[in-house]
Amino acid sequence: MKEKAQEPESIPLPPVSAFSSSESSAAIARTAVAPGCSDVCPPVRSAASEAEETDISVVGIDAGPVNSALQEEDSALPSSQPPSRTDSGNAPHSENKVGLLEHLRELRARLIRCLAGWGLLFLICWVFDRELGQIILSPVQQALAHSGGRLITITLPEGFLAYLNISLVASLFFSSPWLFYQAWAFAAPGLRKSEKKRILPLAFASAFLFCLGALFAYFVIFPAAFNFLIAYAGDAASPEPSLRFYLSLALNTLLAFGFAFQMPLAIFFLAGLGVVTPAGLRRRRRFAILGAFIVGAVLTPPDPVSQILMALPLIGLYELSVFVCSHAHYKRALLKEEENRQ
Repeated sequence: MKEKAQEPESIPLPPVSAFSSSESSAAIARTAVAPGCSDVCPPVRSAASEAEETDISVVGIDAGPVNSALQEEDSALPSSQPPSRTDSGNAPHSENKVGLLEHLRELRARLIRCLAGWGLLFLICWVFDRELGQIILSPVQQALAHSGGRLITITLPEGFLAYLNISLVASLFFSSPWLFYQAWAFAAPGLRKSEKKRILPLAFASAFLFCLGALFAYFVIFPAAFNFLIAYAGDAASPEPSLRFYLSLALNTLLAFGFAFQMPLAIFFLAGLGVVTPAGLRRRRRFAILGAFIVGAVLTPPDPVSQILMALPLIGLYELSVFVCSHAHYKRALLKEEENRQ
């Protein structure tokens, strides 16, 4: 009887974790063949290279632990992909950008409304340009009447441009309540809820001070300055100022006094924000007095009378601003105490 060929004993395979990836294929090939029958029995794996090229699961070994370990190593490596544009890091930048665009749209809308109101009143003033021109020219004409002088025009379009400028400036004063309201309404988002209720009174107060400064210049500065300048020349020359030169001087002086009279309101607003304090204003009083005379020398006609007449109201407005700042500072302290109690 032929003896049956002894079947090779099944030898348990070592665990995969005992070998590295380069040694696993060779170890499988050595352990898969029974001892003593390498010439008779073919090995379970014909070539170790096939096991290296293919996945370990070909020889019947569960490769789940190996694959999971490789996946853990890959996930631990830093990602080379660029961050997404929608991550949370860009959220503040996008919010700031949107906020800036909203402010720019609001500013554009306010400017369009200001120009629309100013333009409408300009058309109305243009209809009454002769009457407005007579009002503006009256101070210098009264001063020239004593010396026999008169206003003259040097160029052909000078008369047309003169009445055009008169209509523009007059419409600016007439539309000042609307313009100041738009300005304060634009600043309203940065104010407290209690301060937003004061926008309308602040707008009318700004317009009132603006027109009050212009009236002060018209009734006080103009007669004193023009009479002094014309009388100073004496009989040596007959004054004949140019219409363009006079209107440039007069209109700039009106605007300068109008904006200068905004000082108490501006100080009140800054004190409400905590930018200035009454003690700081008192310490800088001497610099304010010096600045008042400098502003008077720059913005008024070139004579000491006009300079003094403008410096004195500015100094008075500064002292009024100190009082207003003290009141605003006191109210701001009370509001902080109420907020802390709540």
